[in-house]
Amino acid sequence: MIGFVDDLYIEQIRQFKHDSQLLFEYSLFLAQYMKNNVKSTAVFKSLSESSMKPKISLRLILYCKSIEQSNGMRANSQSGNNQDSSSEDQSLLFNSQFIQAEEHHDNATSALKQFFEEALKKKPNFTQLPKLLEQVVNEEEKSRQGFEEIIIRQNNNANVLRRYAQLL
Repeated sequence: MIGFVDDLYIEQIRQFKHDSQLLFEYSLFLAQYMKNNVKSTAVFKSLSESSMKPKISLRLILYCKSIEQSNGMRANSQSGNNQDSSSEDQSLLFNSQFIQAEEHHDNATSALKQFFEEALKKKPNFTQLPKLLEQVVNEEEKSRQGFEEIIIRQNNNANVLRRYAQLL
């Protein structure tokens, strides 16, 4: 009986290829009745990555499902005895990246101060100005990249978002 329903879904999907609701229901059917989570996840991904323009309620469900899957993947990768050491490694990595990004930002700020001090002198050294400006740009870019990497890993950390906003 379940095989017959699966065949019906497949035939309907062939006829109505751009029906997002049908694909959503098929992925739920695969997960709940067929117990085929791999295929269900593939259908969810194709639904969220496609250009079907699902309704806003369906988009919300897809967003929540993608977050749930990413949290599940993180939980699976950190399971067992390695979870404590893995979280410690993540914490150390976070702290080192955060400190390094702040150092780059501080270096850029000091280079910018040197740039303005040199530019406002009575007799500025014009050969040094491009070097200082290049240093400002490079340090700010390194700082921005560091904060963006941290935000990708720690997207709920308010302190990181606050420091990144100050950088911008």
